[in-house]
Amino acid sequence: PSASVAPCSALAPRAAHIAFRLMRISESLAEAPPPRASPPRRPADVKTRQFCAAYSLPPTSDTLRADDQAMLFHQRPEAVLADPSVPYFQVPGGAGAAVDAAELLAKTPLPKGASEFSSLHIVAASGAAPRARALASSAEALGKRACAYAWPELQAEDVDGEYESLFRIASHMILNGADRASLLVFVAAEGGKAEMAVAAIL
Repeated sequence: PSASVAPCSALAPRAAHIAFRLMRISESLAEAPPPRASPPRRPADVKTRQFCAAYSLPPTSDTLRADDQAMLFHQRPEAVLADPSVPYFQVPGGAGAAVDAAELLAKTPLPKGASEFSSLHIVAASGAAPRARALASSAEALGKRACAYAWPELQAEDVDGEYESLFRIASHMILNGADRASLLVFVAAEGGKAEMAVAAIL
């Protein structure tokens, strides 16, 4: 049997429409940005893995190198800080005497690589605010930037308040531009163990 065939005049509009659609598709493909190539996967660094493992695993002969095993710290940790010492100087006039910034800056060792202290950050314990203000004023008279902070009076069992105060003051120091060349001064009221512990943590 003979197949029915549509006349050419009937197929022409459809062929033109298909050709137009193909042209639009090819144009959109040409305008589209090329697909981004995925970055090559970096091979695992064996040395870095071993380095991190040495600090995350218990120290054994497998995780420690020969030169690390020979260090005194790994043989007798208590011998590294067996006799620590802290240099200090005494202010004439007793505990209530004012501390002059010029004397403090002159007698405090500079950090490595620094030719001078970049700024002073003074934390005053409860009851020591007047001496802290006097120290800040003498620093500003020398043209040295000084920022003051107040350590609140806390109860012995107020662990949350102590935690919040430590991070609040440390955050404010960073926002005020404290760096490794800054001098941190803790002005204690009585110089007891609690105040010295706060000073050391700060």
